[in-house]
Amino acid sequence: MRVKVRTEHIEQPMKLIAKLLSHSKTIIITTHLNPDGDAIGSACGMMLALRNIGKKVRVINVSQTPKNLQFLPGANTIEVYDAATHDDDIKKADMLMCLDFNTPKRVQAMEHIVRATNATKVMIDHHTNPEDFYSAALHDVDATSTGELIYKFIVSFYPHALDKDVAANLYAALMTDSGNFRFPRVNPETHNIVADLLQAGANPVEIYEQIFNTSSMQRLHLLGMALAGMELHFNGKLCVMTLTNTMFQQTQCSEDDTEGFVHNTLSVDGVLCGLMIVEKHDTNEIKFSFRSKADIPANLMAGHFGGGGHVNAAGARVHNGNLQELKQQAIEIAGKYVQ
Repeated sequence: MRVKVRTEHIEQPMKLIAKLLSHSKTIIITTHLNPDGDAIGSACGMMLALRNIGKKVRVINVSQTPKNLQFLPGANTIEVYDAATHDDDIKKADMLMCLDFNTPKRVQAMEHIVRATNATKVMIDHHTNPEDFYSAALHDVDATSTGELIYKFIVSFYPHALDKDVAANLYAALMTDSGNFRFPRVNPETHNIVADLLQAGANPVEIYEQIFNTSSMQRLHLLGMALAGMELHFNGKLCVMTLTNTMFQQTQCSEDDTEGFVHNTLSVDGVLCGLMIVEKHDTNEIKFSFRSKADIPANLMAGHFGGGGHVNAAGARVHNGNLQELKQQAIEIAGKYVQ
C-alpha cells in the first residue's frame, strides 16, 4: 500500500509537467556542476522512471559522476558534455529537464546551450531564488531534496514506474541531501517516502556503504590534513576548514574527494557556522561551502560571493581570486552573522 504524501501545493506544476511530457518523446536530463548524491540520484531516478513509461531519455552532465555514486543504477550511462557532440542533440530534443539547479550558470560550459535550445525546459529544484528560464517548474524550497520532488511527481502520475532501480536512486538523493535524515526539513513525511522507497526495493545498507564507506586511503589522508588545520574564530562560533592545492597534490585527490568534509566543521562543540574553502588549481577557482545551525543564514553568506543555496547549507565559487584574501573576506562576512 503506497504511503500518502502532501502534494496539494505542487499539484498544478506537476500536472503541467506531465502534460508536457505526454507530447515529448526525446528527453535530455542534466544537473549541476560537480554533482552530489541528490543531483545524480535525481537524474538517474528520473531517467529510469521515464524509460519505464516508454520515453527516450539521456543524461548529459557537465561533470564526471563522482566515484562513490557510480554504483547507482543508470549512472554508467551518463554522458559527459562535449559541445561538438551534444549541442545538436540538445537542440533537437523535445524536452530538457534541469534537475537540482535553478539557474543555467550552475552548468557552466553548458549554460549557452541550455539558454539557446528551443526544447521545452522543465526545472525541478528546491533551492532559493530561481531564475526564470524554464517553461515549467516544480519548485519547493521546503523539500528535503530534488529527489523528494521527483518521487512525488512519479508516484502521482506514473506510480508503476517506481521500480527497484528508481527507488535506489531516489533513496540516495533523499539520504544525502537530508544529511542522513538529520537536517531541519526532515519530517514524518520524509520517513513515509523512505518507507515506500524501501518497499519498492531500495537497499539502505548497500546504498550507505557505497556512498560513505568506500573512501580511498588518499581521501582519508586528505581529510586528516583538513581536520588538523581547522580554525576557530569569534569565540568558537565559526569553524573554518581549508583545502589547498598543495594538499591535493600531496594526497593525489580531487575536489570530488571532499564531499561531506564540511559537515565536520559543525561537529565542534559551540560552533554555529562552518566554512570549507577549497583551492582549485585546475580551474583557478576558490570554492566556498557554508553550513550553519538554527536560523543563521548560510545562503546570505554565500550570496556575498555570487552564490546561494539554503538557509543552513549554501555555496559559491570565485574565479581568479587569492586564497588568503578571499578566506579573510569570508571569515569577516561570517562573523557578522554569528556574533
